[in-house]
Amino acid sequence: MNESVAQNKASGLAVASLVCGIFSFIPGASLAALICGIIDLVKIGNGQSSPKGKGMDIAGIILAIVMPIIFWAIIWGSIAAAIGLSGFGSLMSY
Repeated sequence: MNESVAQNKASGLAVASLVCGIFSFIPGASLAALICGIIDLVKIGNGQSSPKGKGMDIAGIILAIVMPIIFWAIIWGSIAAAIGLSGFGSLMSY
């Protein structure tokens, strides 16, 4: 492959990191986003990968950390609201 073409595109690892980061509420996708993002950032640092994908790597890593926290906060918040609205919470105080 032509070197100039390879340097103008983000690597497959960068794209995989971003996509897995977006879907990181699915079990395993968060870990895949972290691994792909970190591997590609190391390759970029060594000059083995195009720096065009650095933003996607960072975004994938951030999403891999933040999305599961938001997802579980929504789940637990919904459960807490359902318990509070059902009146079951008032039975727990006796």
